[in-house]
Amino acid sequence: MPQSVTSLVALVRDGTDEQKANAARALAMLAFGNDANRVSIVDAGGIAQLVELVRDGTAEVDRGR
Repeated sequence: MPQSVTSLVALVRDGTDEQKANAARALAMLAFGNDANRVSIVDAGGIAQLVELVRDGTAEVDRGR
């Protein structure tokens, strides 16, 4: 699994609000049209982290931005 994917998944989980948003966008771009990257994102636990981010949002979203 590429180190970039594991690093991005870690940022979605542990980063600042801006890092979380940027990491989610980067994962989406990596997954677009690339089955190997999709599998790597799943294997790195990315789906659960992305679902949690969508479910819980960020402090920016909570503040109405």
